[in-house]
Amino acid sequence: MTLKARLMMFTAAVTFSATMASAAITANDVVATYQSQGYTYVQVKDGISQIKVEAIKDGVKLEVIYDKASGNVISQETRAVQGSEAGLSGVEVQHSNGDFDDTGDDDNDGDDNGSDDNGDDDNGSDGSGHDADDDHGSDDDSGSDDNGGSDDGGDDSN
Repeated sequence: MTLKARLMMFTAAVTFSATMASAAITANDVVATYQSQGYTYVQVKDGISQIKVEAIKDGVKLEVIYDKASGNVISQETRAVQGSEAGLSGVEVQHSNGDFDDTGDDDNDGDDNGSDDNGDDDNGSDGSGHDADDDHGSDDDSGSDDNGGSDDGGDDSN
């Protein structure tokens, strides 16, 4: 994607957010704004507290997530149109029972490949309540601190 195309898409999103900022927005507001800016395809997903827009203009696809209450941009990305997207035109509006951006979401529901210990969401590599040093309830310390002497409840010193 050319620098000019990227700049144009960024300017469009900023212009839209500036006109909508500090005001509640609706899916119809978003559609009207993008159509007036010459987008040939506009898909709007109307969520609980966010609106997600995927819009195509001049071979560039713009994806923006807005906060419905304020009109502020939550996230934005652009990329070149790919494959069958090139032939898309018109307007689609869909309603969703959820939202689209989870950057503030801290539910740890997804697989985190063992990076934390917040639930059983990491392929069993360190299940909840266990860490790398956990002996899973065993009282056997394998003689780790008795320096070969008797284990009478304390460390033996030489």
